[in-house]
Amino acid sequence: MKKPAMLHRGVMAVMCFGVLGLITAGCDDMPEHAPMVNAADFRPGIILEPTPITFVSRSGVPCPLGGFPFNPSLHLVVTAGVQDVTLNSVTIHMIDGSNLGGPSITVPQPELAARFGSTLIVSTATRDFALRPDFGCIARVPTALRGSAVLVDQRGVPQTIVVQGRVQ
Repeated sequence: MKKPAMLHRGVMAVMCFGVLGLITAGCDDMPEHAPMVNAADFRPGIILEPTPITFVSRSGVPCPLGGFPFNPSLHLVVTAGVQDVTLNSVTIHMIDGSNLGGPSITVPQPELAARFGSTLIVSTATRDFALRPDFGCIARVPTALRGSAVLVDQRGVPQTIVVQGRVQ
């Protein structure tokens, strides 16, 4: 009968050491050079602002057949995630119901670099790219704008991120 009691004490000792190990592991300080990153920060992300995008027709610009000049002012806010990325190109699609993709304007990397200098977004940082795509004269007021940004990481791997904003 003494053997089950000794077995019980051994199990209790192992459990106590296990709990003690868990408690002391929680007290270990993280080194200063190791940043805390949550799961949402691992990948790059973009936001299109303002929300909603305001439809403003430029006055004084003649358009044939009663169209509207449309060149919205918007911001593409890019967050890098855990790696440095470079904004390689941006395409803005106007969603107006006239066709599947809608009219679009692409801003290539050389033009982005001429406007903003470096297009590098360092890891965990956020950059604001102010854009003013000029769609010229349009016949229909758009319902939305869709932005596609191509980001390239340090290894040269491109990633396309799409974001959409409603036009009001």
